Amino acid sequence: MFDIGRLQAGETCLIHGATSGIGVTAIQMAKAAGARVIATGRGAAKAEQARGLGADLAIDSSAEDFTAAVEAAGGADVILDMVGGPYTPRNLACLKPGGRLVTIATLGGMTAEIDLGQIMRKRLTLTGSTLRPRSADEKARLARAVEETVWPWIEQGKLRPTIDSAFPLAEAAKAHAGSKAATTSARSSSWREARAGPQSAKVKTPVLRISWSSSSRVVRTW
Repeated sequence: MFDIGRLQAGETCLIHGATSGIGVTAIQMAKAAGARVIATGRGAAKAEQARGLGADLAIDSSAEDFTAAVEAAGGADVILDMVGGPYTPRNLACLKPGGRLVTIATLGGMTAEIDLGQIMRKRLTLTGSTLRPRSADEKARLARAVEETVWPWIEQGKLRPTIDSAFPLAEAAKAHAGSKAATTSARSSSWREARAGPQSAKVKTPVLRISWSSSSRVVRTW
């Protein structure tokens, strides 16, 4: 979004999958950087969650054409997309001239039919990114950039993890079962500090902190 998407303060960023782990983080980061945020999610509840995270405009993509809604709002300078497939031509349609589409996942499919003439007329950039194949040096560069830019936002309270529920590891099966409902958003993890022994020493015991989204239905345990 910032590296190859070149999002700047004052620009408009469209973020799909608003209540996924990436979406929750991206909304907060874009707002911290001074951008206007339009977010999409499937269902009125997810749209409301996106607004709570700071989205200036939240669209229920299951009930409304997000392309028309974004165009009506003036279009987007940058789009962060994790759907791909059929979303690709719709994304290109609602980009402003000079806009950048950054694809980071393909939950909706690996292929898309696009209008090359539209890309030329509007001078659009269609690009993508994934972290895994990058070199160690490139990952180190990105880690430094996160430390320099994002850590101050965390310290200032502009970027916060969204945690749905906390479970002791003994109840991991219960947490996994809850993921099938796919009604919550984002995900994170932490340790619970427990006091034990006569010296009341702090002992870190693992805790499962989990949340899930209908788009990915991913559950992580620690």
